[in-house]
Formats: sequence, C-alpha cells, structure tokens
Amino acid sequence: MHTHHKVFYLLVLLILSCCENEPEFTPRVKIDGTTISCNYCSHFADVIEVQGNDIIVSGTDEVLVYQYKSGLITHNQTFNYGKTSGIQEITIKEDEMAIGVAGSDGTGTVYIYKKDPAQWTLVQTLTVGISGDNFGGAIDFNQEWMIVGANGKWRWRNPEPYDPKAYIYRKEGNLWVEHNVLPASTSSVALYDRYFFIGGKPTHQYQRVDADWVFFKLDSLIMHKIFHDDNLFISSDVAYGGGLVSWRLNADGTKTFVNIASNFENMELSGHGELIEIVGNLALVDTERNDNCFLIELINDQWVNKLKLTPYENQSNTFEGLAIGNGFLVVGGRNDHNVKGIDNFILYVWPL
Repeated sequence: MHTHHKVFYLLVLLILSCCENEPEFTPRVKIDGTTISCNYCSHFADVIEVQGNDIIVSGTDEVLVYQYKSGLITHNQTFNYGKTSGIQEITIKEDEMAIGVAGSDGTGTVYIYKKDPAQWTLVQTLTVGISGDNFGGAIDFNQEWMIVGANGKWRWRNPEPYDPKAYIYRKEGNLWVEHNVLPASTSSVALYDRYFFIGGKPTHQYQRVDADWVFFKLDSLIMHKIFHDDNLFISSDVAYGGGLVSWRLNADGTKTFVNIASNFENMELSGHGELIEIVGNLALVDTERNDNCFLIELINDQWVNKLKLTPYENQSNTFEGLAIGNGFLVVGGRNDHNVKGIDNFILYVWPL
C-alpha cells in the first residue's frame, strides 16, 4: 500500500473512532414494564395527566398517549404540533381533554380532544394569535365553562409588552365560544362550581352571578400555583416554592382551611413549577428536599404522609410531571446527563 493511501486509511479510522464517542442525539424511547425512558427527549413527561387507563405525557413537540393495563405500559397515540416552545398544560375532565401548546414564538394554542372508546379525536382549536402571549399556559374547565390563562411567559421573545389575561369560554352546543377577557396574572387557574381562582401576584377570586363572572374578593394569600379536585384545594403560598396551603371552598365562596401535617408546613416545593396532584383525599407532592415525592392523605381534616417515592436512587435527578391514576401513581423526571452527556428522561408508574 502506498504511503499516501496508508495516511488516508488512518485518517478514516481516526474519524470513525471519534464519531463512535460522540453523543447520539437521536431521541430514543424505551418502554420496559412500568418504566418509559427517553434519551435526549427534551421536556418528556414535564406534564402528565391520567384518564382511565390512559397516561397522557408531554414530549418535545408532541403529546404521547400510553395505556397502562395489567401492570404494563403500551403506546397508543401521538399528537404532533410541529416546532414548539413546549407543551404547557394538559387538563382532562371525563371524556374531554385540553392541551396548551406554545408555538416557536410563544403564540399559544389550546387543542380540544374528545375521547371515543379507543382514541382521542381533535374537535376544536382555540387561540388569540398574539406573539409571546403563552395562551394555554394554564387551563381548567367543567361542562359549561373554561378558563384559559395567557400569562405572557414568552413575552421576552416579543419587543412589545404583554399584559397577562384570563380568557373565559362558554360551551355552546359542542364548541367553546369566547365569553369574556379578564386582565390578571395567570400562573394557574382553578375552576369549581360558581367560583374560580387565578393564581399569581396578586391572587384573584371570581364568582359567577347569573351568566357572567364578577370579581369576588382579593385573597390575602399570594398563591403561585393552585391545584384542586372539586372543592378541595392545595396551593403554594407567598414564598413561591415555600410552604403549602390547603382549604375547602364553601358554597358561599369562603374558605375553610385544612391542616397540613407539621412535617409538611415548610415543605420546599419543586422549583420546576410547584408540582401537586389531587384526586379525592390523596395528593402527590414533589419537593426539592432530597429529590423526593410524597403521597399524602387527608385524614380527619389533616394531611398526613402516606408514602415516600424516591425513584432515582444514587442518581442526580429533577422531578417533572405528576399524576394519580385509578390504583397507580405516575411520576416523570430527568437524570441530569448520562455517560454520553445526554439528559435521560424517565416516566415511572407505581401500582398502589
């Protein structure tokens, strides 16, 4: 072999050996029993919801639907949204689902789906088309009303200032129709019966009178994130990641506060959005203390610790989405870099 051929051959081998050590940036999803792992799947399982046996999970630019049956997870559907700035919110009430998606410029869209026996079908889209509005960053609804927050999270992409708003929709026939727009910070929204809360600084509480919504009173608490199941609420307090506040909403709009057990009074909630899920008398709460997740139960008007979840033993991790299913828990998280320097996103399902 000529000398210049040998040099060329050695160069090819050197290049190939270098490439073998380069990180592999192709998203890879692996389902293994009750665990879903995905390398380089940005924002995988940031947002999780459960409806029946369906586990709905945010991806990078898509939402994935898995089914959990007989202790195993299977993939069922994928909703693709093109290039986005992230899946912001997934809210389900019975057979209807609303997904808030931020476009590449932060323009938000809410996608409405209905469930037939086997599949979710897109039936409507909502948007106001303002760049950077983050429309759909917070969503709650019932059979008649829907509240959509547009908190301007992405307004830094737009040189024009954006005033956060809450959009009120009413169901007319099978479609949601805009009913009113309220100026308010909308880090979260919570709708129950004739009342709804808008979490932010300050927190607002509204009451429906006849066919419209009126300001009820300014709450003394500053509740950054508000979570509820029917009239039972839990929120982060003024510390923005500090303690927990829990209450029942009474028929007249007043609140009866529910005790948080002493070991939860100063709970440091996750800095990634204060993650709480409430179903019945159970609540799943993510904390920053030792990267733990706690299942707490309401017993005799006091929340007490029921179960501690630590899914990533001896690994650096950050919790993401949470959900409580019928007889199982779902927690998503991120391991901060594997041996190739790639974030590994994991979704765990625990039978109860």
